[in-house]
Amino acid sequence: MENTAKAPVSQNQLAHIAIWATVVLVGLLVVALCLLNSSFDSNAFGTKMLEILVQAVAVTVAGGLLVQAYLKWHSRELAINDFRRALLDGLINDYMEVKRIRRLLRASADHAQGGTEGNPWTHLPIAAYDKGLTELNLTELSLELLCRRVEIFASVFPDATSLIGSVSAMHDYLGEMVREFERHKSLKRGYSDSLQISELSALSGFILRKERSSFSRFADPYHAVLKAVQGGAVRVSL
Repeated sequence: MENTAKAPVSQNQLAHIAIWATVVLVGLLVVALCLLNSSFDSNAFGTKMLEILVQAVAVTVAGGLLVQAYLKWHSRELAINDFRRALLDGLINDYMEVKRIRRLLRASADHAQGGTEGNPWTHLPIAAYDKGLTELNLTELSLELLCRRVEIFASVFPDATSLIGSVSAMHDYLGEMVREFERHKSLKRGYSDSLQISELSALSGFILRKERSSFSRFADPYHAVLKAVQGGAVRVSL
């Protein structure tokens, strides 16, 4: 996609514009006075010129202060938007990673007696379970880091409390599966190379569909965060 964003105007460029605008304004005022006062008094003209110069300097200084204040605000809002964008990128990547793991677990699962048309998955190879939950643990840690960032920079969000709650809900949902995985790892598995999905409540809610699915506990907070962060973006331009 072609990048159509305009490059920001530098402070030096703005300063040059302000100086030249002042010079042109003073020149126009001088010409106007000369035309209006063809037989002007040199002392009166000198006094008038001094007044014009003082006013021009005052306007230039005031304009410079306003420009500096605007640039400071503009830079802050750009930084805030960059932070929001980075937050969104991290959140979207984590969500897509969870969906990828979910699909791989489904693809690795066996269809045995007890499955249905909507939920055919009954058993999962332990090797696939170990691999999937190990990767899911990394995503949980990534969400925990993201949540801490929101807490630290809460002042840049209109409703930080709700935002933190939603990200925490996503993190907690994955945390339940990771803790279940840790408990399962500590149990003796015998000689079986697969596990029954229905015996692990967090895993079954993650993999299965419809009324047996709990994935909305992860997806709903994700969409809430997405909407809040996108809606809070500040549009700035020069």
